[in-house]
Amino acid sequence: MRGKDLALLCENIGYRFNNSELLRTAMTHTSYVNEAKEKCCAYERLEFLGDALLQIIISDELFRRFPDYGEGELSEARKHLVCENTLAEVSKKLSLQEYILLGNGEENTGGREKKTILSDVFEALVAAVYLDSGKSIQTVADFLLPLIPDELNNCMRMRDGDYKTELNRIVEQDGLERLSYVVTERRVREDNSTIFVVNAKLNSNTIGTGIGKKIKDAENQAAKQALILFGFYSENEH
Repeated sequence: MRGKDLALLCENIGYRFNNSELLRTAMTHTSYVNEAKEKCCAYERLEFLGDALLQIIISDELFRRFPDYGEGELSEARKHLVCENTLAEVSKKLSLQEYILLGNGEENTGGREKKTILSDVFEALVAAVYLDSGKSIQTVADFLLPLIPDELNNCMRMRDGDYKTELNRIVEQDGLERLSYVVTERRVREDNSTIFVVNAKLNSNTIGTGIGKKIKDAENQAAKQALILFGFYSENEH
């Protein structure tokens, strides 16, 4: 099935293509190519190039923005910014799901909402802007970076250990989910100090558990475990 008119997408993303076929290819899923009577190309090759461009541009921005970050911290921040979840969220900001060209089978199985497709399409769009602009990295950076100011700022918050704020932001983007924290256990130690065990819950599902001397510390650790579960954070990051 066809998505909306791609001319409207140019207005959404703030970039007008000289070669509209590049944009069309970036929005074309393999399932559409397989079912289409017309000759067209899917976005896989553009996705490959877009992934590399994202790595370069994000690496450069993090290097300049966070001069006190070490190699490990820069790598983890970049991993967070270019992961499937983050790119899918950026796609939704641009309403890219409304413009993707999908085959009927993929359409009927909810392809427009699949994170893999949304993230792939965004990578392909980045590559399309790059090629259309005469292979200008600066043009791509000017297009990309204004789309992710919150995500860049979150890298600083997550480095400082503010996982709860980040989890709240992610959940609030949906608007339909209810995030809560429940104290499940209070452990009194021999020195009469108390250890709290807290579950982070999304609706009725436990998505993370944290332990701390204060309830707020346990909540923050539970939020970190939830971010790991959702793929926004890695287990070995400190």
